[in-house]
Amino acid sequence: MSDRSQERRARRRRRQRRNRGIKRAIGVCAAGIILITGGVFLYNGVINRDGPTPDMVEGVTADVCYHDITLKWEPARKASGYYIYGGMAGDQELTRLGQVEGADACSFEMDDYTRDQEYVFQVRAYGENAMTKNRTEGDPSEEITAGYDSSRYAQKIPVLTYHDLVPKGYDIVNGLTVPEDVFEAQMQYLKDEGYRTLSLDELYQWYKGKLELPVKSCAVTFDDGAYEIYYLAYPILKRNDQYATEFCIGHHLDEVGENTAPYTPEDGIARRYGTDVLEEMRTDYPKFACESHTYNMHKRIDGYKPVNKLTYEEMLEDFQKNEKFGFHYLAYPWGASNKDMRKAAKVSGYKLAFGYGPFRYARRTDNQFNIRRIKVSAYYSMDTFIKMVDGTWEEESEKE
Repeated sequence: MSDRSQERRARRRRRQRRNRGIKRAIGVCAAGIILITGGVFLYNGVINRDGPTPDMVEGVTADVCYHDITLKWEPARKASGYYIYGGMAGDQELTRLGQVEGADACSFEMDDYTRDQEYVFQVRAYGENAMTKNRTEGDPSEEITAGYDSSRYAQKIPVLTYHDLVPKGYDIVNGLTVPEDVFEAQMQYLKDEGYRTLSLDELYQWYKGKLELPVKSCAVTFDDGAYEIYYLAYPILKRNDQYATEFCIGHHLDEVGENTAPYTPEDGIARRYGTDVLEEMRTDYPKFACESHTYNMHKRIDGYKPVNKLTYEEMLEDFQKNEKFGFHYLAYPWGASNKDMRKAAKVSGYKLAFGYGPFRYARRTDNQFNIRRIKVSAYYSMDTFIKMVDGTWEEESEKE
């Protein structure tokens, strides 16, 4: 027998064995479709090596942030994964941007895009044959249009800084001491005009490009931990349901302890609150947060600010003493910092650290450990305050 004849006989035997195996493995459906174990389909005796056709993807949404666009959708039946298609609005065809594997893997992040440009997206589910790995795409989802419109979101945020308050009718000690009724009118203006007062966690997420905020956004902060803030400002903010943050000096918290003095505005003594008030505010109204103003660097050393006298190691040691209070944000005393202090803030695990002047708005381009803030003075009129929060104050200051 020739080699060619032997080869034909061997092929025939292999085919017969395969057919016998198919007959043992299959079940015949009433519709005439025969399913072979492992995922290969037979229809009218013809083997289909493609995967099952999944349902159309539904519920596609787009979350647009400064750094990325995230698509999300509902799981599709019979899906093994998804292809994502996209392009700029007006393109003739959409390009495959990528894929995600798994029926329940229903999100895709696009971090390479142009802001102020509109995009169109579609998602297609695919079914995969378990044996052949062949894929079959389902119908495309409805197109969804998304893009980052910078005019809709805050690109700069005023971080307002107060120091002390005095009751209505009392003398203003200096420009950093704001009358209670003036502060109340300013907070009422923010509320009436629809401004969103921010927690520092929200400001941090915005800075990182993970959260978009409305144009009417601002952060309210206080420095030093004066007990007037607790007795005068805190009730106003709580009544208005507004966020604010007080930067406290850790040494004062320890010094006062659980013995915060009753409010006596007429004695003229600069008082601080202690750990009793700190814990009370955290429990009673978490929207008012307390953060770090260093442990004990808000005092001059031989007439110099500590930033000009202390070593990196001494700064780091000071920051570490405040760890017991659970602070995540830092404001430098007098707003002054240098390379060593900013490094110490980073090593200590602070998410953001704040300076204080030149007075301008916080931006995403700021140094993470030198975010800018704006001083609120007792001598500012309401018109000036309005310009500070609506974005025009900085523009006018630059013209002067």
